[in-house]
Amino acid sequence: MFIGNIVTQKEFSDKRYNICKSYKEVNKILPTLIIGWKNVKDIFGEDNVSILNKKINENTFWTF
Repeated sequence: MFIGNIVTQKEFSDKRYNICKSYKEVNKILPTLIIGWKNVKDIFGEDNVSILNKKINENTFWTF
């Protein structure tokens, strides 16, 4: 049972998290952390997110 999604291009595994290379792979029920500003811009578009606000929506966040 996963406690959240992590979207990243880095290779690693953790049995507590659903590790995804693409936002399309996330389980929408779980909270999601996207790693990397470039990933966030590619997924949501540069005009729809702020580098100052780490919260994208109620269930999705990002970090460097």
